[in-house]
Amino acid sequence: MRKDYSFFRIYWLVTINKTYTKISNPLRLPSYMTQHDAPFLLTISAIRRSKLLMNKFKILIAATIGNALEIYDLVVYGYFSTAVGKNFFPQADKLASIASAFAIFFIGYLARPLGALFFGRIGDTLGRKPALITSIWLMALSTFALGLLPTYQSIGVWASLLFLILRICQGFSCGGELTGSTIFLVEYAPETKRGFYGSFAYAGANLGLLLASLVAWLTYHYFGDVVVVNWAWRLPFFLGLLIGIVGWWARRQLSETPLFRSRFRTPESQFDYYREFRKYRRPVGTIVGLVIFGTVLTYLIYVFNVVYMSDMLDYTRKQALSITMVSIVLLVFIVTMDGKME
Repeated sequence: MRKDYSFFRIYWLVTINKTYTKISNPLRLPSYMTQHDAPFLLTISAIRRSKLLMNKFKILIAATIGNALEIYDLVVYGYFSTAVGKNFFPQADKLASIASAFAIFFIGYLARPLGALFFGRIGDTLGRKPALITSIWLMALSTFALGLLPTYQSIGVWASLLFLILRICQGFSCGGELTGSTIFLVEYAPETKRGFYGSFAYAGANLGLLLASLVAWLTYHYFGDVVVVNWAWRLPFFLGLLIGIVGWWARRQLSETPLFRSRFRTPESQFDYYREFRKYRRPVGTIVGLVIFGTVLTYLIYVFNVVYMSDMLDYTRKQALSITMVSIVLLVFIVTMDGKME
């Protein structure tokens, strides 16, 4: 009797774990198996289940890390805008110099919609993975090039112009990053967990903000304001290349999403983007407005506020960055929990 109980217990576990073997009668195994095969069947089930969990974990981590590293490359410029303004947009007035640096920050963001269209097209035709890998390389190389640029004192207005071009490249790359990684995660997610999986893209973006603020804090802590303005501002931009390599390595391990493999390579999947936009222009416009509002608030609070507190108020740069890092940690937790409740 005890032996039969062990068998039924094994059968129940096999059924819950959804193995490839279908047991139609709860009183017996398939005809080609005996009761002694049940432990082996359970072992195979456990191995397959662990592989599936590891694959999901790898997908979440790779997409999150890649997104975090690319957002780092984009926003680290904001934390060093004072030094950038003095070296590339010198003005007699300090406020005018900072305003010029943030104007370039804004112009870079104007390229994001173009990048979204470009990398979105790549994602729909060649695959999500090529789009994400291309965007992270463009961001990493643009960030590294920013660290190599000679200053205004060396080549004059050409320094400002080259800086502007590279910022546009960064914004163009970022346009395909956040939405691309969100789509990638959602297409891999189970139907009941799409909100949770998609939240990791935004959690990754906030982790990128956290990493950028931490690197800025360490740079100001070890070098001081004077050395940062002279040359140390370049170090976080050089780090962008290393970060890009890590993100590329993480993403090259991934396979294409099941939805893309099954649906987007068929002729029926190709459609007219302009026609679809006209058809859904109202919901698209609403979503774009909400995204603009949220993005402006994010960078106002977590990037510009650091410069405002340190340059206009009586806070040191390290104090302003410390406050920002604490708030970003809370934001990462809230975003993930909100996705869990979807």
